[in-house]
Amino acid sequence: MKFIKCIVAVCMMLLSCSCAKQEPYQQIEITTEELKEKLDNKETFKFMVIRDNCEFCNALYNYIDQTSQEHDGVILYTLDSTDFSFSRESQEDVLSSSTEEGQYLLELCPYFLYTPTIYVVEQGTIVNSGIGFNDLNKCVSIWDLDSFIDFNEAEEIEFWEFIS
Repeated sequence: MKFIKCIVAVCMMLLSCSCAKQEPYQQIEITTEELKEKLDNKETFKFMVIRDNCEFCNALYNYIDQTSQEHDGVILYTLDSTDFSFSRESQEDVLSSSTEEGQYLLELCPYFLYTPTIYVVEQGTIVNSGIGFNDLNKCVSIWDLDSFIDFNEAEEIEFWEFIS
């Protein structure tokens, strides 16, 4: 009888844990100062660099709007780079910025070139990036952090799979 009571108690605990509702998907705007603070605090999180009038950012936002209700518990920070005054240096794929915020982002992510770019941060260190957004297959392109992306060689992963 004691054994059955223990089994019932364990089942009730498991049932109550599985029924706990997670927070809905959250997209939180972040500044470079807030980003720096999170990195300095050795936090684990994901952030996405976006900009206004970016067709790939807009396509991704539409996809997020259509599917976010299926992804409770996911938090994605967004850093708007629209006003970072990026420009290409000479004919190379190297960006420069005339703003403090842009310079900070380029110091942190020297191979940043495209929006959207999603960075995975573990304990204050960027460990992975998903670049661009392919609206046909709903994927971002995975590339190392040590060079500019070659979209022909990059592996793709579904957006929600990458940020979950």
